[in-house]
Amino acid sequence: MPKRKKNEVDPNAPPVPQWKPPTEDIEWRDWMKTGIWGSNDINTFGTLLSNPFIFPLPFFSAPDRARLSKSAAKALDEAIPIFEHHLAQSRDAPKISELLNEKKKQEYLANTSSGCYRLYLKHRLTAPGKKYFSPIHEHIDQTKFELLIDWHMPEAAFKAFRAHVSRYPGCDAKNVVLTDKEKKQRGDTSKSKSTVTHVVISAEAVQAFHESREKQLSEEAKTSIRFYNERCEKFGAPKGFGHPNGFERLNMTTMITLWSAKLPNWR
Repeated sequence: MPKRKKNEVDPNAPPVPQWKPPTEDIEWRDWMKTGIWGSNDINTFGTLLSNPFIFPLPFFSAPDRARLSKSAAKALDEAIPIFEHHLAQSRDAPKISELLNEKKKQEYLANTSSGCYRLYLKHRLTAPGKKYFSPIHEHIDQTKFELLIDWHMPEAAFKAFRAHVSRYPGCDAKNVVLTDKEKKQRGDTSKSKSTVTHVVISAEAVQAFHESREKQLSEEAKTSIRFYNERCEKFGAPKGFGHPNGFERLNMTTMITLWSAKLPNWR
């Protein structure tokens, strides 16, 4: 029998099982095929933007803590209290508008009502007749990040930490790789990459933290997550949705009409 080439499909192999939407289930909604937020949830997120709240789910995907190695879980459990202590002690954190690069700051202010905040800005690749939006995380001035975690976190722990940070409006974290010189100054003799973690926080995040205002998941969102998890368990994570234990729930579903309405300076 001739040897098959790499990636060549076996014509005699049984077909790969394909996921089908459980349309017969009375709890199923068609929008659940592509995200976890229904129109009611999205409208709620849109109307609460003058009242900062902690997101019920992280913006960035990450492994669940239960799936982390012992060392990664330990690093995560040490990093989160440091971040939250930083939030608790902050007195002069800048507003989201002040965290953006100058061009995006002008766009943000021109399209955001006084006393409100915004989580998305018009994407540079917006097509004629349409408006696409990208999260404000992509437009934060990199000089606004400050060192917070002065020791190396395993990559999985950092992803989980960044996901936690992203629950607070306007907050983000990034890994900064140490140079050989910096490692030597620290007495780090490891041959592998070493990093420290920088974060950026906003005044809106500080307010949400102090008021402990956390948006709760709706019953429809909980149902959609259940369907999604069942889908991943049986068929794997759908292409474009990220890791089954992460699922970029906000990024995948809110770039819609709500974010392009009543914006007089976005033509």
